[in-house]
Amino acid sequence: GDTGKMYEQVALEEEVHERARTADEKRRRQTELFIRRFRAKARLGGLVRSRMKMLEKQRPIEQLSPEESLEFRFASASFAAAQMLAAEDLRFGYDPSAPPLIDGLSLEIGRRDRIGVIGRNGRGKSTLLRLLAGGLAPNAGTIRRHPLLATGFFDLAGADALSPHATVLEAILAADPSSPQRARDIAGALMFGEDLMQKPIAVLSGGERSRVLLGTVIARPCHLLLLDEPTNHLDMESCDSLLEALGEFDGSVVVATHNEQYLHRVAERLIVFDRGRVTVFHGTYAEFLERGGWSDEETPPRPRTPGGASARRELKRAMARLRAERSAALKPLEESIRRLESAIENGEQELHNATAALVEASHRSDGASIAAMSRDCHRLRIRIEQLYSELAPVTDRYDTLREEYRRRENDVERAYRAEGA
Repeated sequence: GDTGKMYEQVALEEEVHERARTADEKRRRQTELFIRRFRAKARLGGLVRSRMKMLEKQRPIEQLSPEESLEFRFASASFAAAQMLAAEDLRFGYDPSAPPLIDGLSLEIGRRDRIGVIGRNGRGKSTLLRLLAGGLAPNAGTIRRHPLLATGFFDLAGADALSPHATVLEAILAADPSSPQRARDIAGALMFGEDLMQKPIAVLSGGERSRVLLGTVIARPCHLLLLDEPTNHLDMESCDSLLEALGEFDGSVVVATHNEQYLHRVAERLIVFDRGRVTVFHGTYAEFLERGGWSDEETPPRPRTPGGASARRELKRAMARLRAERSAALKPLEESIRRLESAIENGEQELHNATAALVEASHRSDGASIAAMSRDCHRLRIRIEQLYSELAPVTDRYDTLREEYRRRENDVERAYRAEGA
């Protein structure tokens, strides 16, 4: 009687506490991801600093009992040779009558290399990975692979090759039958709960099939990972776990991605598709941006006016017009960023207060308050996630435009100095 009710109450309190702890942990991870993503963006420096201070001040809710982590690791195989793969003077195009997607690319991949492949969609990033994986043959040039090289290759098209009759768990386990528990852990880390693990591939969505394919790549031991947009279809936590796993992988990694977290955290060298050319940049993504970054954006043509004082006057007017244009383009984005910053700060403070109130209500065994505060926490978490998803593209657009106008102003300034020389 009373003892049974007591155990039920304890179980309820533990469940409420664990829900609050999980929500708090997720919110902290989101904040940490925000800091990592935006700390290099000057416009968001104030918000990043306030997020860092908030993490320092707010103590995390303690876990009542240890739980197994859903983080995963790529299975690596030992590799003694210094060089895994060497490509020399590669040339490839699908249409012989059109300019090739890749022309004159030479590349070496050694042990523990971390390479990012960057460029706009349709420029040839996925094609390059298929060439390196052996799925395509170059029109010219050579690719030499070590005879013992084992490659793990992921691209979205590969999900169609999965057996439609196999379950999620069976597909991942088939990649490495030696550890059923590890296959289950990988499935969990890729957002497949117990029910979804048992579903056949045939009934899954395209995004779910892509996650299954990624799971098979994670499970199968290899030396070299070739991954095409692996963070698509992953939530924030799974994406973070994937990036950590890539950083810890004992082999080499080549990733085609738009994900700046990977580019900043993991990539040590870049293959850059830009203006119809593909080049190797020997440096980090931050160094790439510092040294000029992309050249895809058009710069204003130099005014074609007579030389001397007349040309300098025209260049001054061009600079004034350019600065007015920059202000008109950036001001609405700055206002949107300030609005979203304020909404995120207010929402996170409300969520912190609601989470603390939920834990307190569970200690008082106040069922009505527990239900009400749980609803509040859920509503606030959804709202904050929406705000973060709104903020990311706005800041990306702001940074892209600011960098474009900076380059254009530099071009006009150089022309002005040249006219005065």
